[in-house]
Amino acid sequence: MISSILVGAGAEAGAPYHIPGGQSFTWETCYTRNTRLYDALEKYYSPILHHSDASLNLPNKYQSIFLYEANNASFADLVNVILSSREGTDLVTTLIGADFLNRKPSKKGVTLNDDELRFLYDSLIKNVGADSHVLLNLKDLALKHLPDDAYFGIIEGYFSSLLNPARRNQSFWKLINYYWSAFFAVAEPIIEHLYSNDALFKELGIYQFTLKNLFDVIHSIFSCELIESYKRREPDYYTELSGLFDYALTTNYTPFIESMEVKKACKPIRLSGSLSQFESVPGLRIYDLVEESPADQTFLFPFVMTQVPVKPLIDYRQIFEYAHAIEAIDTSDLVVVLGYSLCQNDAHICSLLREHIYKCQRNRIIYLSYQSDTNGQSITPSDITEKLRASEEHASQIEVIEIGEGGKLQLSEIRCAIQRRMENE
Repeated sequence: MISSILVGAGAEAGAPYHIPGGQSFTWETCYTRNTRLYDALEKYYSPILHHSDASLNLPNKYQSIFLYEANNASFADLVNVILSSREGTDLVTTLIGADFLNRKPSKKGVTLNDDELRFLYDSLIKNVGADSHVLLNLKDLALKHLPDDAYFGIIEGYFSSLLNPARRNQSFWKLINYYWSAFFAVAEPIIEHLYSNDALFKELGIYQFTLKNLFDVIHSIFSCELIESYKRREPDYYTELSGLFDYALTTNYTPFIESMEVKKACKPIRLSGSLSQFESVPGLRIYDLVEESPADQTFLFPFVMTQVPVKPLIDYRQIFEYAHAIEAIDTSDLVVVLGYSLCQNDAHICSLLREHIYKCQRNRIIYLSYQSDTNGQSITPSDITEKLRASEEHASQIEVIEIGEGGKLQLSEIRCAIQRRMENE
């Protein structure tokens, strides 16, 4: 039997990695204006822009601009999500008073005036100037009620700015700043783990230190020593499942899956980029900094395919990875899905799984559904077919196994359970 495993962010959300994912990642990238990061990016890009040739069509200077401002419809949507509950209304009232309660909604659909919107924007998005306890509760509430598609359409409109960054410089910098926010949302806990005792790291802070020593930091992130240091903490999925599968595919940007041995491929198939991969402008070429070094003063930004429903296809590396992914899924009799929610913004990946069960009635999917002590919501094979946009008749080819504290199987039991199913096929 040929088998593959598809691994998502959920596999690294808990110990020993604690990598942010899901709504927390969304908040850090789409709802946080990180001025400290922007200050570091200005220092990083200014000499590159200063020495760039005019023919490269790059902007003249860096701009510390966020995806949207307080008067933008996207922020109004976020405020409406918060105000849709009594708890949210009470929290906003604590911050700005109760005058807004009796007003009619504006054209933006909110009852807050411009000053109140600006105050909430500065407090929530820019993280300045208000009671932290109330803000934490507001953030938790927003994350809890934020629709999955709340940020759809915000990022996609900026992709084309990569083709003419000098003329579309505001859109360009919004996109560049967004990708660095995504990079650090995932990389920050790893970099902290590596350099927390480093004197220069403490002096410069994480953003300036990383950008000033980008190649060294990337090499350290993807070093065997780093991966082993995490594995020594406590058992993880990669250790428990090592050597069981023929192929490993992942949507994660981190190095940790590289510790899991597979039978038919020397490296994991990366479907969403990597912390080691950076895209150049204007060349639109992806460099893996572990494998190669671009020329000095090359304009680089992180290549990570984030939580947007439309993905840009720009370089042979992507095509190469997906060619391997198609080969892996196409030749597999069994695909195990771990820590991956089959979200609607990854329709291209869901299509691989859908075609897997469409191709042959004997093909199987095992979906490992994590259940915590507090989460009693079960997922059924029919739920999986719905997420895959597959016909209900194929639900019989899917098995859901509940794992975790509230599930039927603990970490140490998962391998044996999968092996038994492989042997019975």
